[in-house]
Amino acid sequence: MPIPGRGAIVAAAVLAGLVTGCGDASPSTTASAPTTLPGRPSPTEAADAWFAAVGGGRAAEATGLLVDGQLPILIAVENDLDAEQLAGLLADGVPGTAQQDYWDSFAAGFEEFAEPIENLSVTAVDEFGIDGRTYAAAVVGLAPGAGSTRFITTDVGGRWRIDLLATLAPALVNQLRSLATAVAPEPAGETAREALVAQIPSLRAAVEQPDPGADAAVLRELEALIRFLAPAFEG
Repeated sequence: MPIPGRGAIVAAAVLAGLVTGCGDASPSTTASAPTTLPGRPSPTEAADAWFAAVGGGRAAEATGLLVDGQLPILIAVENDLDAEQLAGLLADGVPGTAQQDYWDSFAAGFEEFAEPIENLSVTAVDEFGIDGRTYAAAVVGLAPGAGSTRFITTDVGGRWRIDLLATLAPALVNQLRSLATAVAPEPAGETAREALVAQIPSLRAAVEQPDPGADAAVLRELEALIRFLAPAFEG
């Protein structure tokens, strides 16, 4: 069962949990970094730890289990922020209050879609490789009658993290394209573009190992976005 995107369940807060007030310019301290090494030894452990952190309201831990650089992009596309605002998040870090809002909304949206996210457990793991990187789709069963869904995880230096952009890219392709193609003043425009280019491996994972229910037209749009960000890419 594919994870619904923004158009399902009313901006379905679902996996990309709409952040309330993340565009607020008021200063706020960033969340404290987790004291343990980022990631977990296996895809299953990473997914289980992340489910528990999101469901338990532990924003710093949830963020620390995510692939670096993804949270600012996800917040930007889910809140229609422009390149300058994204550049600000990348430069200053996501404020702790915005991280908390994001993950709280994410948990609430997922519960509306299926069940409390902290109740999830991995039932199967499907590893695959792209350009020397190792990924794994962590499959989870949902409440009776709701089917299953999956979250992509990535091996980062021997520690597994949640690759939420690879998981959500098909649902967010329109917002990602808008952010990538919008004319923006420099240097903010270049900063935003570089951040998106750095996430091309995750976008490719979404295309090359798609959810079984993924729409072929959406995957073609993702391929086009990848070629726009990296013209030399051969799809």
